Amino acid sequence: MFSAGHKRLLVGVLLGVLTSSVAWAEPGDGLRAGNLKVTPGLTLSTLYDTNVFFESAKETESLSGAPSIRVEPFLKMETTGKRMTQVTLDAKMGWQQYLSSKTTLSEQSGLSANLAGEVGINRQGAFSVTFKERFNRTNEAPNSPTAFPFNRDINSLGVTFGLHPGDQVFQHYLTYDWVLYHHENAELSNLDRTIHHATLANNWKFLPRTALVLTADIQLIQYDTTVTSGSLSTANSMPLRLTGGLSGSITNRIAVSLTGGWGWGFYDAGPTASNALVDGKVSWRFGSLSSANTLFLGYAQGFGDASISNYYTFYKPYAGYTQSFTDRMNFKLDGSLQLRSYPGSAFNDSLLQISAGTGFKITKWWSLDAGYTFASNFTDDTVQITTVGDESLRAYMRHLVSLSTTIHY
Repeated sequence: MFSAGHKRLLVGVLLGVLTSSVAWAEPGDGLRAGNLKVTPGLTLSTLYDTNVFFESAKETESLSGAPSIRVEPFLKMETTGKRMTQVTLDAKMGWQQYLSSKTTLSEQSGLSANLAGEVGINRQGAFSVTFKERFNRTNEAPNSPTAFPFNRDINSLGVTFGLHPGDQVFQHYLTYDWVLYHHENAELSNLDRTIHHATLANNWKFLPRTALVLTADIQLIQYDTTVTSGSLSTANSMPLRLTGGLSGSITNRIAVSLTGGWGWGFYDAGPTASNALVDGKVSWRFGSLSSANTLFLGYAQGFGDASISNYYTFYKPYAGYTQSFTDRMNFKLDGSLQLRSYPGSAFNDSLLQISAGTGFKITKWWSLDAGYTFASNFTDDTVQITTVGDESLRAYMRHLVSLSTTIHY
């Protein structure tokens, strides 16, 4: 058995923090070692997906739906208090098992993982530096009934330099991220890419609750293999977005955020983007000001990188509602309609998504959550991917129901 001194030394070696004592707090408060807080936990979920492969009811007699269970242990670590160096770590690993006798469905079972860590230095001072590392492995089904899953590995390594002197009325942040996308299935390897992403964000808080925001965002997107023809065509690009606007509270209950600008795609080949960028949102807090009760309405438009015709443009109204009924129970409802077009092709999407969820905190360390998501694409377009299957309709309708419970120390 380890002595108390050995335990403290082991924690210091594993977590990189020298401590003088370990506080074994009550469940729900986390484990504390000096200025370090560690929270281990576990989430168990049951889900039912009515359309795992995003199929159209017009091309099949029966959609591929299936229940599944997911086991997801997690670990959170963070330093507490205002210190020169702040560290956060959030790690999750989950296994999702589809319960179906069909091979195409059972083979979608697999491992997902998320790891995010940050080290921030002198965030309370005039100049700060934050180092970031994020890794994500997805476990998601393809858009046609085939046995291989559509798994991706995404890694992002970055740094943010901050300049925020005095009372931080003026804040400037320069961020660089190096992002790698890797598809584990060789038939999708032409979608593997590297992204160099830089952002310069400037905030001027000219009123106590209102700030002027100016942002410049540029990416260098480089595909491992460029393809100039077919359904999964790819082209290198250097998207540049320049935006500015206002963000803040008008009253204690009404907040407004409005930004606008212009973006360019700068694609090496094929059609290239040159589009207006807009994002506006109005929020209203109702009930007690100490609660999280919020109703919001927004609209966004812009463009994004795509494997069809290089890019897509979108117009997206959205709305949402959040209410806390007690300190233990909350409810959320949100929805969006995204209208997409792909310049240089005949493809169009009308993507509707509505999500609802409720959470109940049984104790400080145990909670229950339930959720429902409706997603659909109202389109008559078809697509053919020669490496995956025959021509298929891009329209789909999907219902996803989930019930989960989480315990944490």
